[in-house]
Amino acid sequence: MRIQVPLLRINGDQVVNIPEEFELDADDVVIYRRGDALVIEPRREKAPDDSAGAGED
Repeated sequence: MRIQVPLLRINGDQVVNIPEEFELDADDVVIYRRGDALVIEPRREKAPDDSAGAGED
């Protein structure tokens, strides 16, 4: 499903109102680019034993 919505500017930031059909069950999201598209995903919680940078090379 695709819905066209306006891209707004508030205090210099671009803002998009997410329609109810696309509502995310999350308090925080992660946003990144994939080509020309922006992808918005719910932020995944780290497990309590994860430490910042652990396992990264």
